[in-house]
Amino acid sequence: MKKLYFLALTLTVTLTGMDAFSQGIYQFWGVTPLGGGSNDQGALYSARFDGTGITGRKAFEIYTHQSSYFAKGFKALNGKIYGFLENEGPYAKGIIYEFDPANNTYTKKLDLASYDLFSYSEFEFEYNNKLYGTTSGNKFYEYDPAANTLVLKGTADSYYSSFTFYNNKYYGTTYLGGANNYGYIFSFDPATLTTTKLMDLPLWSGKVQGFVLFNNKLYGIAEKINQDFEGGIVEYNPATNQLIGKAPFGDAGGQDGVMPLRLLNGKIYGTTAKNLPGDPTGVVFEYDPLQNTMVKKMDITASNPIINFPVMVNNKFYGVTMSGGNFDKGLIYEYDPLANTYTKKIHFSGLLGEKPHPLFTQIGGKIYGLTAAGGQYKGGVIYEYNPVANSIGPKVNMGYSNGYRPYGKLQYFQGKLFGFTTNGGYNNKGVIYAYDLATHSYSAYHHMQEATGYGVQEGSLVLHNNKFYGVTQSSTNGRGVIFEYDPLNFTYTVKHEFDGPSGASPKGRPVIHNNKIYGTTIFGGNTNSGVLYEYDLATNTYAVKLHFSNAFGTNPHATLCLYKNKLYGACSNGGTYGNGTLFEYTPAINGIVIKHHFTTEEGNSPTSGMTVLNDKLYGTLDQVDPQVYIGALYELEPVSGVVAIKHKFTYPAGSYPKNDLITHNKKLYGVTAAGGGIDYGGVFFEFDPALNKWTAKEAFNFDNGRFPQSTAPTLVPALVSPGDPGTCMATNAALINTTNANDWIAFTDKEGNAVMEINANGNLLGSVRVSFYVHDGETRKDQANRFYLNRNISVTVENQPATPVSIRLYIRKTEFEALKNTAGSGVQALSDITVFKNEDVCSNSIQSLAVPVNATATTWGIDYVYSAQVSSFSSFYFASKAYTSLPVKLEYFKGSAEANRNKLEWKASCTDNAEFRIERSADGMQFSEIGSVQATAGDCNYPFTFFDQQPVNGKTYYRVQMKDEKGVISYSNIVIIDRRNAQELVILLHPNPVQGGIANFSIQSPEHCTIPVAIYDVSGRMITRKEWTISKGSQTRQIDLQHTPPGMYTAVFPGSTQKPVKFIRK
Repeated sequence: MKKLYFLALTLTVTLTGMDAFSQGIYQFWGVTPLGGGSNDQGALYSARFDGTGITGRKAFEIYTHQSSYFAKGFKALNGKIYGFLENEGPYAKGIIYEFDPANNTYTKKLDLASYDLFSYSEFEFEYNNKLYGTTSGNKFYEYDPAANTLVLKGTADSYYSSFTFYNNKYYGTTYLGGANNYGYIFSFDPATLTTTKLMDLPLWSGKVQGFVLFNNKLYGIAEKINQDFEGGIVEYNPATNQLIGKAPFGDAGGQDGVMPLRLLNGKIYGTTAKNLPGDPTGVVFEYDPLQNTMVKKMDITASNPIINFPVMVNNKFYGVTMSGGNFDKGLIYEYDPLANTYTKKIHFSGLLGEKPHPLFTQIGGKIYGLTAAGGQYKGGVIYEYNPVANSIGPKVNMGYSNGYRPYGKLQYFQGKLFGFTTNGGYNNKGVIYAYDLATHSYSAYHHMQEATGYGVQEGSLVLHNNKFYGVTQSSTNGRGVIFEYDPLNFTYTVKHEFDGPSGASPKGRPVIHNNKIYGTTIFGGNTNSGVLYEYDLATNTYAVKLHFSNAFGTNPHATLCLYKNKLYGACSNGGTYGNGTLFEYTPAINGIVIKHHFTTEEGNSPTSGMTVLNDKLYGTLDQVDPQVYIGALYELEPVSGVVAIKHKFTYPAGSYPKNDLITHNKKLYGVTAAGGGIDYGGVFFEFDPALNKWTAKEAFNFDNGRFPQSTAPTLVPALVSPGDPGTCMATNAALINTTNANDWIAFTDKEGNAVMEINANGNLLGSVRVSFYVHDGETRKDQANRFYLNRNISVTVENQPATPVSIRLYIRKTEFEALKNTAGSGVQALSDITVFKNEDVCSNSIQSLAVPVNATATTWGIDYVYSAQVSSFSSFYFASKAYTSLPVKLEYFKGSAEANRNKLEWKASCTDNAEFRIERSADGMQFSEIGSVQATAGDCNYPFTFFDQQPVNGKTYYRVQMKDEKGVISYSNIVIIDRRNAQELVILLHPNPVQGGIANFSIQSPEHCTIPVAIYDVSGRMITRKEWTISKGSQTRQIDLQHTPPGMYTAVFPGSTQKPVKFIRK
């Protein structure tokens, strides 16, 4: 007899390029300019082939935020500086940041979008190492830097300002309210967060602010003095609650005082915004509270600008101007009140920063400030100024980012997605970037700059002859460029700079036809309404083909659509009704035909490009009736010019469809800029022209992006699912019936990553479920130590097919490489791998007989796919085709004690000669042969039985050695038979050390019982715990240790007589 418990199979493998869109699993990939993480500066996302499963793949980041002019705070506390950047963070609601001068580190501390502040003041005061201010919601906010918490507390007038500490309380004024609406004076107890209104500001003083403490009295700047609108100094006595006018600014030749006041040597110094005639130059004044005298110290002039005195160091006052200086970028000045001298100390420019904020503080004799612009990344700097050495240096360059605010449509090239951003990079003008689908890594390849072009809301590239082409709306002259980017040598070249008369501000993605670039500009041309241009790549020549005018339509934003050697486009404005037009341009004859003038009832502003499906063109309108509908989807019949409105967008279902459409599986897909569950979120939608049905598939949720506009999804070969290593993961289920029995049905994970496809070829399979197992440890081995791929795929169907069914099985490149790099795998190329099919359910290893499948292997994006036809469904494994078989486990091996002998039984899968040798041991370690069985394939249809006619009195260990005709040997589990009268539980681990990640326990039990088992490492930490239900007699159990690192372990069986079993996991 001949028996074989393996099965040989053959496979024909052919390597080809990526398949066409007719089959294969795809994902949509795209970008949004907002959302994607706490910075809210854009996301790169993917979605399943049907528009669901939107997954954020990369959040565009800002490492040091843009300073801009919306900054305030800059308060020193415990050696660190805290401030606000109002237009940063989620929804541009602001952030709190921290700067540590000790190590020059910048850290974003809090996003303010989740706090009900609406608007808020500077950090007004500090108390108990916390910072306080007021909000428009009539609350105090308390920021605790140590805990990094922000809490709204107490009740506050939103008009509070000028907090000055005196006698354990803060005193200040409001700038509105009170009996005369000039505000009032209040006291504030920081311990209880309670305020007390002390007095209304009188008519004679007007508004008062900027208290400074001297001699137990508070001196401030009044809007008026005794109805004199030049203003002056007033004195408030907390003891008597009286306000007295002291000295008008007119005595010093000035008017309109500027905070803050500075106290030095018993005198108060300050500045005014104007001089007495009312010119905007002002004066520096000195007020003596004891003598009640006001004198002018210095005239402020254009050549010697002074704003105020925010900082005093070493008895000198320092301040900044946002303009002026040698470069007109601002300066630091010094005023010495004792010598009455003024000195320009630092002239800002370039890397030092530009446009310094009046945010100034000092720590340890050094002054720190913030500029609104300049620096390495053009986003401002936090700087340190040393007054003694008169030296300055940037400590943090603001605006550091590898690119953010992405727009446009991604381009797929050599396993990467290319696009460009409109912000960030070295010059804060955006970058050309690539996202590597294999490594999920992001790289900024080119940093845009003003001289060679930068984007506004465009960002689309087009691939031609392994080079990218694109346009920017802006450049040095503000009119934009056409550029070429070579991704192979990372070179950027300006091909044409727009000049105005021949076009300005191109936005739509270029279209390449007959080696020429075609596109439109929004402005420029004869009527400044835009042009249609042509750029010849062979001759590097630019030509205007058409000047747009009101009759044709004006201001085209949209990408041109190539269809049957004609270009179709849209003008956002103009035409008969002023709502925009659709046109057809024929390059061969340089002719244009207006296909449609949009009416008010249809809608207006077609800013997106058109897309071809079934010989019709589809696009969107930005507006219809803003009271009801926010955008529309239209259909153009290109020959007749008939336009039909197919869908009107509404909020919150999905609105503002300011993006191009894309076709897939005979349907249209797109994204809206608004709608869904969050503000300015947007939705991914599907439109089926055959059913005239629009469906919102899924909403953006901020984390995966929001507010997609001036963009479009890109169809990309789907990544292969990484699975959940160590578990069988289910894909989407499907029902295959008469409606889809001849379609390719995709099975993916929830993110749309590919697992397999089925084309039933007319078979009605009913309910279909697919699951797959991924192993992330060492390459798996069978019982004969032969390696196979760390992925297997299982399929169950309601109805098995009557005729062959087509399938496509996806594997990851990394899985192939792991098998290839495993010594002894027999795999060097993709063509070395074959497919094994068996009747397993989804499991962690091969369990039963394999059958051959004739398959073809191809690349799929960055991964691989096997195509085949099968007549039934089960599980699929992958291994070297050099193996003539994959060994399988016995279906079972068991034993029992009879009156005078021990009975052994087993069942195996066999297709060829096999030899079974029965081995016996007294200790479970040293085995010797006691018999053998020679088998043929037919014998494997029945169980095998062997009797040990001379059993020992006591415990005996048995195993079966299995050998095929090629000499490949494997072993069964160990069976224990105990012939002693004692009722003893015996558990043995074999082999020990454990190899392959599965611990096999042989069990002899005197009765039916439940046994708990726990595995501990050498530190006593429990690794896993299970509970076995044991039958009387011999049996085996397994514990999966594939995710357990190598080392020494102990198996413990609580509540049983079995001693712990120590073992080694290799």
